[in-house]
Amino acid sequence: MHAAGPGSGPPKGWGIVMGMRKRLRVRVALVGMAVAVAGVVALPNASGAATSNATPRIVGGGPVGKTQFPSLAALMIPGKGHPRERLVCSGTVVAPDVILSAGHCMFPILFGLAMQGQTGSRDLGDKAATVASVTSVVLNKTWWFGSQSDDLALFKLSAPVPVPVSPLASKADRGLTVNGNQVQITGWGLTIPLAVFQPPPFDALPPRRAQVATVPIVGDDICQADYADLDPTIFVPATDLCAGQEGKDACYGDSGGPMYATDPSGGLKQIGVVSRGAGCATKSFPGIWTDVTALRPWIDKNVSNPCHKSLDPALAIQIYVC
Repeated sequence: MHAAGPGSGPPKGWGIVMGMRKRLRVRVALVGMAVAVAGVVALPNASGAATSNATPRIVGGGPVGKTQFPSLAALMIPGKGHPRERLVCSGTVVAPDVILSAGHCMFPILFGLAMQGQTGSRDLGDKAATVASVTSVVLNKTWWFGSQSDDLALFKLSAPVPVPVSPLASKADRGLTVNGNQVQITGWGLTIPLAVFQPPPFDALPPRRAQVATVPIVGDDICQADYADLDPTIFVPATDLCAGQEGKDACYGDSGGPMYATDPSGGLKQIGVVSRGAGCATKSFPGIWTDVTALRPWIDKNVSNPCHKSLDPALAIQIYVC
């Protein structure tokens, strides 16, 4: 594993495996990654960044329709075998050659692995889907340098993909993030509930078809109170959202996937990105999502004019921390 650049601090995503940090679960698809990188990553719950016992997935939902969520994307490790075994994260296409996902989804690159994005199908086994290599990543510096919030990254693809871009919310859409608003969450994460501190079964695989569930937004004050005793620093109201209920949540593999709300005109807008949480679909701990309405300026800036502050010039796929 390449060392981070001078002053950058240790990678946050492997806190559970490496003992670097005590954090809550992240929602990376390290289920698939544990299979693909067996021996490097021995624990499937050691998924992403800044977490202690956090997790990601769609539990309590159903299969996505063939035409639903056309911007949905999967991030995978290239290789042989079914894509379910190589899945790392979910995400959305936000420019013809850019996938928006969670920051902790870039960790395979630190281990010298290549990554690719699949778009154009909600079925991981669809041979007609478009697959493109990841050529570089822009990582949010606030997350990398220690905060559990701002868990975002932009994955640059080797070629444009023929799918519509996700309709991203902005600050003007903050009304869609209020307590109790019903939203849709989708991705390829595990579909089994998991208690706090409970790792998924080692042989668990994500579903072949993406799943979707409808869950309520959980207000900032409620979410903070829920996590106060477990980890009072995990939820950051300024740039995080909480959503979910007992029996319905995101899980491992859903990391980076979208949360969509219906705006007053009846259209969908992406208001969140799966980040972290405690367990999957647990009673007292809703999922935590990066708030797109708060970080839309960062997304827009780095899609149109990405910075080039390299984390480590020796990496085969460059990661820029901005």
